Order: sequence, then C-alpha cells, then structure tokens
Amino acid sequence: TGSLFNASGFPDGTEFLQWIPVTQNYVINYYDTGAGATTPDQSWYMADYATPTNAPVLNVGQGSFIVPTGAYSWSQVLTNQ
Repeated sequence: TGSLFNASGFPDGTEFLQWIPVTQNYVINYYDTGAGATTPDQSWYMADYATPTNAPVLNVGQGSFIVPTGAYSWSQVLTNQ
C-alpha cells in the first residue's frame, strides 16, 4: 500500500517525478499554491499544469525526484504502525 509523504510547503512550481515500474516511466506533477488552491492538498497539478490531481502517494522503495524551484528543506516524520 502507498503512503502519503509530507507533500506540502514546496515552492510554487516544484516538479515531482514519480517512477511507475509497471509502465517504466515517470508521472510528472507540479505543486503550486497560487493556481486557485484553497488547501495544500489542492495544490497539485498534472504535467499540463492545469488539471488538478491528488498529492502523490509513494510505495516503499518507489523512485521519485523532487525538483524545487527555490530553496527548500524537506523533513519527514515516520511512525511505526
């Protein structure tokens, strides 16, 4: 099962590439709070930068890249469930 990661607070325009093993390619999404979003969860857009989408969900070991448009310190708190 997938897990949400801390998928908010990125600089606007941040690109997120998520590796999809089945199709052997990346899904590209963008984070932008200035495009009409009222909550951080509504700040994600598909590669066309116009179609809203859900925040990325990652599986353990799944490849991904975060390409911020400015300085950004990412932190993640993990819990044992």
